[in-house]
Amino acid sequence: MIKVFNDKNFFIFTLLIMVFTFAFTTGKILATPAGCDYGYFFGVRLRPNVISNHILSIFCLITPVIIIKLRKLKITPGSLTAYTLFIFLSTYFGSTLDGYFVIPQWDKVMHAYGGILLAALGFMLIKYVHKKMDIPTAFSPLIAAVVAFCFATTASVIWEIYEFLVDLLIGTNMQRHSTICGEPLVGQAALWDTMVDLIANAIGALSVSVVGYVSLKRDGQLIDKLYIEKISE
Repeated sequence: MIKVFNDKNFFIFTLLIMVFTFAFTTGKILATPAGCDYGYFFGVRLRPNVISNHILSIFCLITPVIIIKLRKLKITPGSLTAYTLFIFLSTYFGSTLDGYFVIPQWDKVMHAYGGILLAALGFMLIKYVHKKMDIPTAFSPLIAAVVAFCFATTASVIWEIYEFLVDLLIGTNMQRHSTICGEPLVGQAALWDTMVDLIANAIGALSVSVVGYVSLKRDGQLIDKLYIEKISE
């Protein structure tokens, strides 16, 4: 029986949505005068930089898949679906379709979701390196959980540094109110936004790290389901 829903089909379906709406958006932008700085999907005018957001969404979606194919890796079933859903909901729905300015706290939800995925990836990478180096002894559950947590939170910090550098270099402000035009946040409000982003990511990462630690202390069956492996030649 052929499975209609699987990692590959969901990835292709999502990619097609992004590509077709990218073509539609490009045509609409060429025909629509500039209006509000933000929004085009929820009944307001288009903005030129929606094109760059769209390209970034597609790039972020396909890059890991290309790396997996080139490196001939095998990953946990469902991982690609979870990642595809994250890219769709964050960079595509959040940035391109302005979900961040329409749904209150959507940004925080995505940071927490990202923390969950990154911590899970942390466990997968620990196991991969452990096996790659042919270490004969089992790794410490506590060390594995701490490394997975630190991996996820470090990635979140790097993202916030990226936002800061982009704002600094091109004069933008990514810290904005959750409104359709996203008025810029300044002073303590902007700092609060950044810190809550980091806290949301840390909460998501901590939840996975704790679950991973408990699993490894018991029988490790749950963590055994998370893996990155080289495909045998």
